[in-house]
Amino acid sequence: MWLRTILIVMGSLVLLVAAVVIYGAARWKSGTSKLRERLEATRLDFPVKVYNPQELDRLPASVQRYFRAVLSDGQPLVTAVSVGHSGTFDLGESGERWKPFRSSQRVVTRRPGFDWDARVKMVPGLTA
Repeated sequence: MWLRTILIVMGSLVLLVAAVVIYGAARWKSGTSKLRERLEATRLDFPVKVYNPQELDRLPASVQRYFRAVLSDGQPLVTAVSVGHSGTFDLGESGERWKPFRSSQRVVTRRPGFDWDARVKMVPGLTA
C-alpha cells in the first residue's frame, strides 16, 4: 500500500515539474516573440534611410576609406539584423563552470534596440 502511494506521489511530482517547465518555456517564447514584434514595428515606423557619402566627413580617415570602399551612394542602410550564437558561458563565481549555450539576437538600428534570447544548459534536461 505504501509503495503504491509513494509511486503516485512521485509520479504526480514528475508531472507537475514537467508541466511547470513546459509552461515556463512557452511563456518565455511568447514574451520574446512579443518583444521582437515591438522592435520590428518600431523599425518600420521610420522610413528607410539611404547612404550619403557626406555623412562620413567627421569620421576618422581610415573609417571614411572603409565606408567609401564598401558602400554605394544612395544604397539603403541596414535597419535590422538577426544573429545566432553558440558556445560556452562561464557560470562560476569562484571558479570556472563553463556550460554550453545557444542564443539568437535581433538588433534594430532605426530607433535603436535589441533582444538577446539565450539558453544555458544548467544540468542535463534543464536550461535557463
